[in-house]
Amino acid sequence: MKTAHGLLALAALLLISYGFAVRYRAWAGGLVLPPDAQSRYEPLARSLLAGRGFTLDESPPYRPDSFDQPGYPALLAVVRAFSDAPRAVLGVQLILELATLVTIGIWARVLGSPAAGWLAVLLGWSCPFLPMFAQQMLTESLATLLLAATGLALARAAVSPRPLPAAVSGGALAGVALLVRADALPGVVLMLVAFAAVRAAGRPFDLRARLAAVLTLILVLVPWAIRCHRELGSAWPLGRAAVQAGSAYAPGLTAEPTGCSNWQKRH
Repeated sequence: MKTAHGLLALAALLLISYGFAVRYRAWAGGLVLPPDAQSRYEPLARSLLAGRGFTLDESPPYRPDSFDQPGYPALLAVVRAFSDAPRAVLGVQLILELATLVTIGIWARVLGSPAAGWLAVLLGWSCPFLPMFAQQMLTESLATLLLAATGLALARAAVSPRPLPAAVSGGALAGVALLVRADALPGVVLMLVAFAAVRAAGRPFDLRARLAAVLTLILVLVPWAIRCHRELGSAWPLGRAAVQAGSAYAPGLTAEPTGCSNWQKRH
């Protein structure tokens, strides 16, 4: 038994050490700007900072961008308002990545046990993909945290004797997640369906909490839908990124609509 415990402790120590190593490597390597960041996220953040609105154009007529969601460029704009250093963005995204680990651990504890929570944190800490994406100027770090937080809030609502506050929080987080990554829609729908279908043993089914989660999500999206209707002529709040993802980059999506910038081609 002592030998087994010793081996488990050694394995945990190795995983923890590996987690530190991959995060140090991400920090030492600096922020990476992939093509999406150079052509979309960074210009959109600069436009928001300069007061030009949500546009890729640096000179008039400042055509409204109809492809991306505002959440991630807005985060970049906030960070850039304090510091132009690329490591500022990298540091924020590494913090978001760590917050995701904590959220997943709490989620596992809510649905399982304290041991399950610690195991989830340990496995997540040793996974190289979270810091790998945190090193890149992409939406993944922020979107992953928001989706994990949505799942945690809805899980708490499902087992709580007072589910309404957690359900409202889950709906709000789901709405913000969609304002960061429109193609998170399938995941959001699946979590809402699971929340609607599951209830804790011995607790009555609370229809108000389920409806509140959906209504809150819609209310979060309404301001962006109004913007889209006013500037683009359509109240669809998830941009063309969602349409393109849902259509699997169909050939019909390669034509550029009049008056809009950044029509992303098929990959």
